[in-house]
Amino acid sequence: MLPDIPEQPARPKSTTAGEVKLNTIDRQQTMLVSIYVEELIPADHKARAIWELAGGLDLSRFSAGLRTSAGCPGRPAWDPQLLVSLWVYAYSEGISSAREIERLMEWEPGLQWLGGLKTVNHHTLSDFRVEHQQALEELFAELLVSLEKAGLLSLEQVMHDGTKIRAQAGADWFRREKTARQRLAEVREALRQMGDRGAEGAAKDRRQAARERAARERGERMEAALK
Repeated sequence: MLPDIPEQPARPKSTTAGEVKLNTIDRQQTMLVSIYVEELIPADHKARAIWELAGGLDLSRFSAGLRTSAGCPGRPAWDPQLLVSLWVYAYSEGISSAREIERLMEWEPGLQWLGGLKTVNHHTLSDFRVEHQQALEELFAELLVSLEKAGLLSLEQVMHDGTKIRAQAGADWFRREKTARQRLAEVREALRQMGDRGAEGAAKDRRQAARERAARERGERMEAALK
């Protein structure tokens, strides 16, 4: 049996208007976030293809000079497959600065996935490219052309500064040996231009100036819009 409950009087409406409660955004907070690395990028992301291609190559020549060995003191060296993959991915994005790769590894999903959320120091990346310059430039060019041939990326964003690009005209375009060799030569030239290690500081200055200019122009546009 349920007891009889008398009807309750209506709650009087408040006549005083208090401060409106709003959900504010705090961008200074620190959060502990669980990240599943495999879900950082989709299954068809080019970073996965780059990793698989690099893993299918004989990279023993790049680790021959390492002085670390299992069971001995000292920190382990970075896997050449990772270093090659990082550089190829960076070149495919038009990035040729080791410092920029290190910075992007903190948040760019493709680089985060390749590094397993670890960051490779720019000195390590730069030294690796310098020590094996000739072999790496040829390897980078071949991998980039292979990835473009498979339709996994477009090298138009790698070619720059007036470099001529022949448009992909059909499905059999890459089957012609002469055209494929010409494409490979074009990529080698683009990588040579991007691989100017002395230009890293200047490129960094240009990026900083570009960011400052963009912020200034954005402020001017907002002021004009408000007026």
